[in-house]
Parts: sequence; C-alpha cells; structure tokens
Amino acid sequence: MLCNCINTNLARSYPKMKLRTGGLGLEAIKVQRKDVLFLGLVGKINELRKGSVNASTLTKSGIADLIEKATQLNVNLKLTPINWCAFVGVPQLDKNHPLLGKFKNDFSDEDALKLLSKGSDIIKGWVDLEEGKVHGDFRKVECTITIAENMFVTDKMSDEELAAVIMHEVGHLFSYFEMLGTTVTTNYAINTAVTALFSPDRKVDKVEIVDAYSKLRDVTFEEKQKLLTMNSKEGVATVMLQAEIQKSVSESGASMYDATGFEFLSDQFATRHGGGMALVTALDKLQRYNRDPVYRNAAVFYSVEMLKAVGFFTAITFGGPATWLMGILIMSNNPHESTYDLPRDRIERIKRDLVEQLKDRKLDDDTRQALTDDVEAIEAIMSTMTQRTGIAQLVWEVLSPTTRKQLRQKDAQQQIEKLLTNDMFVTAAKFKNLGAG
Repeated sequence: MLCNCINTNLARSYPKMKLRTGGLGLEAIKVQRKDVLFLGLVGKINELRKGSVNASTLTKSGIADLIEKATQLNVNLKLTPINWCAFVGVPQLDKNHPLLGKFKNDFSDEDALKLLSKGSDIIKGWVDLEEGKVHGDFRKVECTITIAENMFVTDKMSDEELAAVIMHEVGHLFSYFEMLGTTVTTNYAINTAVTALFSPDRKVDKVEIVDAYSKLRDVTFEEKQKLLTMNSKEGVATVMLQAEIQKSVSESGASMYDATGFEFLSDQFATRHGGGMALVTALDKLQRYNRDPVYRNAAVFYSVEMLKAVGFFTAITFGGPATWLMGILIMSNNPHESTYDLPRDRIERIKRDLVEQLKDRKLDDDTRQALTDDVEAIEAIMSTMTQRTGIAQLVWEVLSPTTRKQLRQKDAQQQIEKLLTNDMFVTAAKFKNLGAG
C-alpha cells in the first residue's frame, strides 16, 4: 500500500495564499491537459531501468529535475530496501524556521486591525492550483520521495505504473504546502489578534478587534463576552483556535470519510496529470501482493474471519493480564477509521474523477475516447474486488452508535458523489465517440 509520513489537518488554500473566508478541505489541482510531467516520468523511468538502479543512477536519472521543472518542488529521490513501499518526507516547520520568519510582536492594535483586514502577504509562499505548481519560498523547502528499490527492478510493475506511484507522492508534497500556508496564516491571525487585545497601549476597543477577526476568519464565538474578559493570552488563543476547528468540522459530519481526503487528493494529483489508469493498475497489483481481503472469495473470507474470532476469544479466555491488555488495545482501535479508503472505494473515487473530466464539452475526440476506455478498464478491475464486513468492523458497528451514524453519513456522501458523476456521462461520451453527439 502506498504510504506517506505527513501528519496533517485538512484545510483550504488558494493561490498566493490569501486567507480563506469559508469552505472546507484542500482543493484539487485543475486537470493538466497539456502537461508532460507524467509522460516525461515514464520516459525517464524507462531509461533508468535499462541499466543498474542505485542511489547514484537515480540521482542522475533526471527524474527529480523533471518534477522540479514541472511543479517547482525541491525534491530529492531516495531508494529503500523495504519492498512495495513509497513515502514522502518533509521538514517539520515551525514559527522559528527561517522560511516562516518570526511573528511580529511589536505592532500596535491599529496595525493589528489593518493586518487582520488585509489578510494577505502573510507568507511568501503559495500554490497555484491552475498549473499545479508551488511558488515563492515554498520552492526552497527540501523534500524527499522514497521509493522501494524493488519497484524499479521488478518486471511486475510497468513504467507507467511506477510513474503514477511517484506522481501520487508528489501529490502529497503539493497538498502539504497547501496545508502549510493555511496553518501559518491561521497562526498569524490568532497571534495578531491576541497581541492587539493584550497590548498595554491599546487604543481600539476589544470588541472591534474580535469582530475584525470574526469577519476575516468567518468564525463565530458562542461566548464572545467571556472571550473579551479573559485575562490569559493562552486562553484567548485557545478559544480562537477552537472556533477555527469548529468551522472546519465536516458539513456532512462524516469525519471518517473526510479523513481519507488527504490520500485521495494525492491520487487525484496523479489522475489529473494523466496517470489515473496506471495508478489503478499499480494499486491493484500492490493490494494483491499484500493479499488484501477484497480478492478473497466468500468461503475463504468468512473462514478466516471465523478463525480470527475463535482465536481472539480463546486468547482472552485462557490468557493472562498481558493477553487481556492486548485484546483491549485491539478492540479499542476502530477499524472503520483509516487514512485510506477501502480498496474498492479508493479505486472508485479515481474512476469518478475521470468521469468528472468527461463533463468537459471542449474535450477532443482522442481524449474523450481515452477517458471512456480507462473508465471501462477500471470497472473491470473493480469487478474482481468484493468488500465485506469483517468481525472487528461488525463489532464496532453493533456496539458503537457513533460508528453507525458515521457510516450512514459516509454512505450518504458517497451516494451524492456517485450522483454527480454517474454513468450517464460515460454513456454520453461513448455516443459522441460513435459520432452520435
């Protein structure tokens, strides 16, 4: 399974990093119709594989240079002996990092109001969703993409599939910088407001400062008067941060589904550069190598689940305190909560993104045909996968009302997505391909 080492909160970010005034979630890049990054990666990988693959040849391959030219990300590529693995590494930036500089603490409250009202030029880095590029100081941040060595040398993964895997990891980096800009912006806004509220030379009423923050950040303070009378900077900052968090709560309430959004954005980054089909076949292979349960027939699946249940309860019944503790830890981990979608759901989301692209009335015939062919091929792969409920999942569904509610909301969200990208668009595209449109 593709993995990444970024731990982040989801937030929206816009080109030039202007403060957002509403909305949820990171945005996807636009479809890169004329982009050559994916095809360029395929060519570079093909050349690299003709010789010996090691750290030196990977550095000289030009893959990192191609990524930097297309996205302006400062990327280094590394190999790992761990099979079938790919992940990214980024520096853990904080407010003392040279990139971010130090927050200004000596401004007056009038200056603070101006900064809060302006809401821009807070950091010198931004992302461009139209072209899929980073700009400004974001270009200076060194990042790494680590790929399993066996994925380069095996003949079981095509050049296109490996290129799609790398594109997925590039997508993680791009999303990281979206998140970074918004996080810094939020911290700056809170720091600006708190400093102004507690300034010994404050000339502006606290109400004006709080109202300016509320308007800028599109947040509501339920106990505004309590906020105005607080004597602790940390307390005020905490209340403001809580308001930001409350605003970012999913409109659908399906936080389990939202948690998979960061991975999907990375899949989408590869898809919108033309690597969607290759990414699906790569995921299919990786999941098969990992013996994912979606490929088991019903008899094997339920037999394995029954053995798990018998083994678990036998261990709990006859085991000692250590075994009981392990059992408690296992059962306290909700299997429905995951960074990744279930395998079939993940591939279906990629398919839906391709269907979404078929809505473009300006598509040329060749692109439309390629998209419909890819959708059909993906559906064929999905037909070999069956998602069933395991014993651990079933226990959580039965015993946890919150889990049941989340699953209902998740299902509703998925149904909405399916309605927005239904098969009628594929059928219409096929008719147009036949000259009936």
